[in-house]
Amino acid sequence: ADFVTETLQQRLYAEEFAHWHQWVKGEFVVMDNVSQLHARTRLGMGGRHMRRIHFN
Repeated sequence: ADFVTETLQQRLYAEEFAHWHQWVKGEFVVMDNVSQLHARTRLGMGGRHMRRIHFN
């Protein structure tokens, strides 16, 4: 169980699996919030960091 947990955490926070997007006015995202586990940094004037994992 420790191996699985450690492996998942390494992958979840690895930069190579992150998607960075610069939003442009008028863009939007459609997502199924029921099928995902997510987190984000607090709202503010600067950038925002969102995380998402999805299992089928």
